[in-house]
Amino acid sequence: MFRRTVARRLASLGAAVAMAGGLAAGTALVSAAPASAAAPATPPVACPTTPGIPFSGSLTGGTVKLGSALTGSGLTGTACGLVDLSSLSYSIDAANFTFAPTSVSLFGLLNLPSTITVAGNATGSLSVAPSTSGIAFDTTLPLPVKASVKLLGFTCSVGPFTPTFTTGTSGSLTGSPLAGTSLSSLSGKLVANAFTVPPIQPSATCPGLIATISNTFIGLPLGVGKSAITSSATFSLS
Repeated sequence: MFRRTVARRLASLGAAVAMAGGLAAGTALVSAAPASAAAPATPPVACPTTPGIPFSGSLTGGTVKLGSALTGSGLTGTACGLVDLSSLSYSIDAANFTFAPTSVSLFGLLNLPSTITVAGNATGSLSVAPSTSGIAFDTTLPLPVKASVKLLGFTCSVGPFTPTFTTGTSGSLTGSPLAGTSLSSLSGKLVANAFTVPPIQPSATCPGLIATISNTFIGLPLGVGKSAITSSATFSLS
């Protein structure tokens, strides 16, 4: 029964997408203008080396859940920045934290290409964690992000919103400290469960009708505890 209900909803969404696509195409024909040259690709930003101690990090095997409608797995990302030992904090420029393209599942029936981009600079904190052998740190990192999903020719975006990643407890989830025998090779688990997610806003790539229907399907906006992100993490001081 549930799958039949979801299938009917997806069919309704498909009809709405087709209608919105027709309206968008008609508008494009009326207001068409000569195409401008594509903007050059932004060159990669070098990792900083001063002031502070350079570090690199990664996220692997991550999972994402936005409400009960959207789920994803296999999330990966890389980051680099600087550690300030005097304050046990670290900073990451938005350009130095990137996520690989991924996909999310809508009700477990439809896989949609998606991207996650970091929407602003981030500052995290470190604290020494108990360890029976080696080195261990707990960390907390509020990270502003924006998620985009492609659906039948449209790209709709959620955010920015700011999940706070932690090796401790966030809502119903608990991570694990960044631990190891050397500061050059620490690993642990990051979780985020205590954050809100705003509704999709109409844009040039996401017509108002599609934004409204998508918000209804996903249940946006989402309150604290309705979404979750988990990921294995590495942290390495250079």
